[in-house]
Amino acid sequence: MIASFEDGSPAVTVNKYDKGATIVVVPDAPTAARHMPQMIRDVFDYALSLRGGLLPVDINGTDETTDIAVEQTKDGFRVALVNHNAGELPVVLRPNKTANAPSLWIDLMNEATLGAAVDGSLKMTVAARGFRAVEFRRTK
Repeated sequence: MIASFEDGSPAVTVNKYDKGATIVVVPDAPTAARHMPQMIRDVFDYALSLRGGLLPVDINGTDETTDIAVEQTKDGFRVALVNHNAGELPVVLRPNKTANAPSLWIDLMNEATLGAAVDGSLKMTVAARGFRAVEFRRTK
């Protein structure tokens, strides 16, 4: 057990075997994503740590109605988001390892350069029932 509820019952369990592991999140996905998003992020971070690293980006603002894909590239990473909601979805993408390196965000649909915050994070919206694909590139 790596996480528990207030009454001590298991919320997340791990069973390691050979070179793999099974992670069981006891609450259903919609409940966990809606009411325990930080726990779910921690579970993903834990799962990735078993493989030797964290995701290159922290994605805030999504829920169980959002599909996400992250791909590491030579100079950074790409993120694709699909919003299945009837309304716009505000999202913040925060790189985990910028190390103050010069970088930029590119909209992969039109190759436009997007503005970023001082910490390298990108605030954007995904249209209702829409799709966004962006790339974070280190420039040096």
